[in-house]
Amino acid sequence: DLVRGAELHQQELAVGRLLHVRISRDEYNIDILNIYQHAYQQDSSGNNLSKRHQLWDKLNTTVQGLARRNMLVLIGDFNCTPKHVQGCTGYELSRAELYADAAEFSTVLEANHLVVLNTWSRRRSLDTFVGAKHKSIIDFVIT
Repeated sequence: DLVRGAELHQQELAVGRLLHVRISRDEYNIDILNIYQHAYQQDSSGNNLSKRHQLWDKLNTTVQGLARRNMLVLIGDFNCTPKHVQGCTGYELSRAELYADAAEFSTVLEANHLVVLNTWSRRRSLDTFVGAKHKSIIDFVIT
């Protein structure tokens, strides 16, 4: 049993946006990060991109601060498709060009040697968002 006999610790790192849960056992620790990135909206003030940038920074700082010996599971609604990074993403994902900060997402992946698990399967079954104007993959499981 994953949590029986384990200590559970949680910390909301960005209210409503970034949650850290640690499962601690004598044998191992698992760090689970759950993210809900701000929806991407082009606006003239740049306010939306600023909020997204702050959350990318918080995510990157958090991952870098975790012990490498712990298992890491990063899941959530990233509201973004990363640019392809060899070894981090399986397929080159279409629609990354729709997000002005897609490269920032990719930088977080590459800097922390993370692998986006649900980009290594069949392409036609990847979309996690279907809207009126487009569909894309914005929800990921990363380790």
